[in-house]
Formats: sequence, C-alpha cells, structure tokens
Amino acid sequence: MTLKTEFTQTEVEELIDLLSDGENIVRLVDPLSEFLVNTDGTLQVGNICRTVWGRPHRCENCSSLRALQTKSVLYKMEFCDDRIYWIISRYLNVEGRDCILEFVVDTTNSIIIEGGDANQISEIIEGYNHQVVFDSLTGVFNRNYLDTIFLPTLGFRRASQMPVHIAIVDLDDFKYVNDTYGHAAGDKLLADVGGFWKSRFDSRKKNKERLTIRYGGDELVIICCEGTYAEFAQEIESSYANMRKTCYVDESTTIPFTMSIGTASAEEFSDLNWGWQDLFDKADERMYAVKEQHHAEAGHE
Repeated sequence: MTLKTEFTQTEVEELIDLLSDGENIVRLVDPLSEFLVNTDGTLQVGNICRTVWGRPHRCENCSSLRALQTKSVLYKMEFCDDRIYWIISRYLNVEGRDCILEFVVDTTNSIIIEGGDANQISEIIEGYNHQVVFDSLTGVFNRNYLDTIFLPTLGFRRASQMPVHIAIVDLDDFKYVNDTYGHAAGDKLLADVGGFWKSRFDSRKKNKERLTIRYGGDELVIICCEGTYAEFAQEIESSYANMRKTCYVDESTTIPFTMSIGTASAEEFSDLNWGWQDLFDKADERMYAVKEQHHAEAGHE
C-alpha cells in the first residue's frame, strides 16, 4: 500500500489532531535544520532532539533524517531514562515543504517482552544502533554515517553558507605494514590512528560538527563545520606534527608510520554549486600529492 505523502495545511492539521491523545508526541520536524515545523510551514526555533530526549544534537542514528532522505516511513525503538519509546518517522510534503511527521509513543507500560528483560532488550537495541553508524575497529563513525546522516544535510549547509572543511587522512604504505607485521598489528595501528583523530575531532554540536569517519580501509575523512579554512588547516597540521608516529603493538613490536593528508573547504568555491564530490576530489588530489612527495623522499618508485 502506498501512503499518501502530499498534504495541505488543513489535512496535516487534521492528521495531527487525529493522532494526538494528550500522551503521545505528534509533531512536524525538519531534520536538516533540526527545527520544529508549524502546520503553516514556518519554523520554530528550538532543537528537536533536546525537546524530547534532552540531547543537544540529533541522534547518531536519526530515523527522521533517514525517512527524509528516502521519502518513506521508518520505525525505531528508543530507550531513554528507563522508558521505552516507539518512534514512527513519516515523510510528508506539506504544500511544497518536505518535512517529517514524528509519532512518539511511550510503550514502557504496554509492551510485552518475552525471553528477556527490558535491560537486555535495551542493550541489544543500543548495540545495534551503535553498529549502524560506528566502525567497530577504530571507534570512529563509519561510511554509513557519512552517507545517511551527514551528507543529506549538506544542501542545507551550503544554502545557509555554513563552513564545511574536510581532510582526507591516509596511512602511507599500509600494505607493507600488514605484510611485514601481520594484519593484527595493522588493525592495532588503525585503531590507534582513529583514536588519535577522534580525540581531536569528535563533537556533534548543532551545525558545528567535528567528525572523524573511517571512509574505507586505511583512509579517514575528517569534517569540521566551524571556523575558517585557514584555522582548520592549521589545526590539522599542528595535530599531525604533535602526533606520536609510532604504534606500540606489544613489548617487542613497534611500527613507525607516516600519513598523507589533503584538505579542502567550501570557502574555495565562489558559488553555491559545489557538492560533496567537489570537496572530496580536491582534498583527495592534495592528499595524493603529499603521498607522492613522501614516496620520493623515501626513495620509492
């Protein structure tokens, strides 16, 4: 069955009235701006996650943002303050504005759990939600988080002329590390490197995110949505300069390493037509230029 998605203001008001019973939370939200949406299409200033969950930023595994991206309906179970909530996020277009109808139900006293208690169920769901957006080896965000949570917000950031700076960080000669020291040692190196950058870029403050993401293999992407490009580039440079470039695998095994880094920023584009691929390609090109320089200095072909 295909659900209706096109609504007039009157129709969405009637739908909200129908679903509201004084206990459940029914609201229109814009997951991109993280603002509540009035039925007339105007925005209410206020963080949508703080209002319900007491969080200063959107959930790491935001079902409403995913529903907006796919223009569909998504379901999620959430545990908060020992309460169990069922969330339905449904895409609506209300007279030209894309938004999400959130229906939040407190099911704590009405859900039936068999084969375990609420704490066990909570641990299972929290573990699953963590695996969806985090890399299990390094502890940083994974490619799925980049693709489904951050990138859908890029158009809003671009239109609002918010700062977006990125760095691509790549381990030099990582295959040599695996071949020489073994894959377990290579994993230890990746975990150390991921932990280092996460300690410096790990903040999800609204519209001022500082994120470390494992893009694939031995490559990380760092995203910073605050300050100037010059400040970001300097922070990346100084962080790397102060980095201990030796991985201590065990008492008898140490791995010296270097990294190649390329940066780029939305500031480098004179119009609003840039996209993620433009930023990535520019940073990637600069990273490979640094890598070639490292190879030349080391006498590699």
